[in-house]
Amino acid sequence: MDKQILMANLSWVDYQKRVQNGKEAVLLPIGAIEQHGPHLPLATDLLFAEAIAKRCADAIGAIVAPTITYGCKSQCRSGGGNHFCGTTSLDAKTMIDHLVDVVREFARHGVRKLGLIDIHYENDMYVLEACDLAIRELKYAGITDFKIVKPNVNVILDLERLRPFYPEGFSSIALEHAGKLETSVMLYLHPELVQQDRYPPDVFAHFPPYDTFPPETQHVPPSGALCPTSGASRELGETVILNLADGCATAFRQGFAV
Repeated sequence: MDKQILMANLSWVDYQKRVQNGKEAVLLPIGAIEQHGPHLPLATDLLFAEAIAKRCADAIGAIVAPTITYGCKSQCRSGGGNHFCGTTSLDAKTMIDHLVDVVREFARHGVRKLGLIDIHYENDMYVLEACDLAIRELKYAGITDFKIVKPNVNVILDLERLRPFYPEGFSSIALEHAGKLETSVMLYLHPELVQQDRYPPDVFAHFPPYDTFPPETQHVPPSGALCPTSGASRELGETVILNLADGCATAFRQGFAV
């Protein structure tokens, strides 16, 4: 990877030359610090998003901004819940305000094409709200040519390409938390961070058809993994990353071209 695609590695002068007047797109990974079982790092979502962003930047000629590290509150059904030690979350309003501020700053510096890569399931609606508010604010300020493109990774993920790795059938994106898919992605991206001797027991989380407040955490497996890790492999991880990187790059090309 060319280190010059990373915004943090550039001087302000070089960054200005590349983005002023909307010359080059900026890609912003959005992650989370969230438990991913006893075998995966807290930064799994963050590392996942960064990997996709860097591959997309190489493919389309863009700059990767520093990742938004903290995500919106983990939920039992999709992330195990906020009760796990290490899961460090933002309130929705904080998340929205933070992203609006960052978008405003990009626009102030001359960026006109911003791509978002969001991996943390719970971020989605709040990222969309932040985009809407940011665009509205910029229009009031007279900036009408700023565009945000946010690929939908759940739609881009080609389940047909995953079928050979899931002879038992694919559960769901939400239930794959810390399971075979995310473990495989980390085996491909950062095998040194996967503690294979700590794979949790193979169980599926089962949740009632309602939510309660405070959350009923007894429905979450104690390990924090919502589905089995059995069958995790570097090959599956590579398939997922290449599929999402290609799909997101295509989305950015098409979205920014319109």
